[in-house]
Amino acid sequence: MTDFSDLTALIAGLICVQTLWQLSQNWSKFWDDPVTPEDQQLAQRLAIFALVPIGVLLHEIGHCLATWQVGGTVIAFQWRFYWGYIIPSGSFSPVEQWWIAFSGNLVSILLGLVAIPFIPLVRKRIVGELLYFFALVELIYALIGYPLLSLSIRGGDWVQIYNFDVQPYATITLIGHVGLLWGLWQLYHSRRAIRWRLDRNASTLDEWEMLEANAAEHPNQLQPQLELAYFLIQHSEMREARQVSRKIYRLAPEDERVKIFQVAMLSSRRAYRKAIQAGQNLLNSNPSAEAQIRIYRILCHSAYSSNQLKAALSYANRGLAISPKDYKLRYHSAIAHWMSKLPQKAKADFDIALENAPDEEIRQQIQQWLGQHFKRY
Repeated sequence: MTDFSDLTALIAGLICVQTLWQLSQNWSKFWDDPVTPEDQQLAQRLAIFALVPIGVLLHEIGHCLATWQVGGTVIAFQWRFYWGYIIPSGSFSPVEQWWIAFSGNLVSILLGLVAIPFIPLVRKRIVGELLYFFALVELIYALIGYPLLSLSIRGGDWVQIYNFDVQPYATITLIGHVGLLWGLWQLYHSRRAIRWRLDRNASTLDEWEMLEANAAEHPNQLQPQLELAYFLIQHSEMREARQVSRKIYRLAPEDERVKIFQVAMLSSRRAYRKAIQAGQNLLNSNPSAEAQIRIYRILCHSAYSSNQLKAALSYANRGLAISPKDYKLRYHSAIAHWMSKLPQKAKADFDIALENAPDEEIRQQIQQWLGQHFKRY
């Protein structure tokens, strides 16, 4: 287990070096406004590979402080950036053993929680993104990942923490653990959190508010609900999209647009094989040309996302035979060509997508993708 952990830490360390080099090459772009998708990806990698080791160090220090507090000594301290351990020495009661095990994890949990209130307060949006991703990673690992790993291998802190012979501490911890997970889940899906995530781009937040208002004003009309749901899917707010989808399914379950939306929902949930099967079945029902284009977009995306590249290109070609200038389908076709290591065809698709993109914001998104991925060719 130690050798595997060291190998994992070595790989993560190499990624950290590469991430810091990437930051140095894009320093001014990273810290300026607005925050681009590339900035978000870099912030996420910095949180995971550069900030998490600091959390690991503080976690082990927490174990040390608890050991000293109960009169023990630390005879070994190991911090290997992405994992670590201490060896305490002393005559400890069961409660003291529980406290030593719990203390490091308490530090990890507090680190994630302390970051949360600062996320919406910092003036620099990219700093907020770093705090957001750090809190997310720290809390997911401290409250879910590490407990599951520890209990599954019957080793590590959480075996001692959930030793129910140590009462009432283990039971109180379990209640607090479940309650904290529930509270954080509710916070993540709260309206305030959604607003913050969508406020990465002012026009995105404005569009969400407009679509919400339109859907509320016309609760019995299908199209406003679909527009809101597709927007939420596009911005990865899946819980809220599912809530809107329930209303959509009640309004017009047999409508062609609803059936296409169901395929899109399957794809967005990464149920790609089910999405492909449902999309193919829908094509067999002789949908309109416009509906076929929407279906082929979903099929192409689902196919290349599940590494079915030949199928993805086939779906793209069949859709483009109907509408050669559809910029969304050209975009998906370009990605399928790029994944198939056909950069020239991918570039040609991107050029057509750029020519037919409806506004400057979408053109910039396509150009950013080009700039990021075509550096390697």
